[in-house]
Amino acid sequence: MSKTDFIPTRDGDLDGYELNFLNKLTAHAATLSLDPADVSRITAVISNHRLSYANVLSKRAESRSANEDNVLKKRNAINELRRGARVVKSNANYTKAVGDDLQIIGPDKAPRILTELKPELRTRVHGQEVLIKFKKDDTDGIRIYTRRGSESEFSFLVHTSQSQYVDQRPKLESNKPEQREYYAVFFEETHEVGKRSDVRKITIE
Repeated sequence: MSKTDFIPTRDGDLDGYELNFLNKLTAHAATLSLDPADVSRITAVISNHRLSYANVLSKRAESRSANEDNVLKKRNAINELRRGARVVKSNANYTKAVGDDLQIIGPDKAPRILTELKPELRTRVHGQEVLIKFKKDDTDGIRIYTRRGSESEFSFLVHTSQSQYVDQRPKLESNKPEQREYYAVFFEETHEVGKRSDVRKITIE
């Protein structure tokens, strides 16, 4: 809101302002002897905008929900495509021609050496949260370990198969900057594999 304008400009603030205005206008209309037609016009125009804004919020929520649903189903579909390709390739009648036709033959890759796998973490602060990104490297995911503030030892935080994990823990002391350290190890099924990642340090103000 500018210093010369009493009407808020932020959508959420404006919606609350409009609601208050409409509620109070009805109460003051009789005292002020306002023209009922004018009151009806004002009410209709403002109410139409509030309905439009509510629709925007609803569509945003639907969009977020649809995107989350797509991400989940995409991951499930990719996993099933990989499983389906393995089923086809293990069949006694499988041939390279079949593989080419189904487009399930990828580029030749060097065999993985599990003991040499090492995650690479990328971290950044977003408000009071820490975003941790990594690549799965054809594993099931990573286990993340952390140490923060005055803690002397690393402790297990989470195992995740998502390509980004958000550490939403509040600071140990809310009024002080807090340094956090993270490292990770790949896992497959129930076992850790490979080497520890380098430790990443980051500070939340």
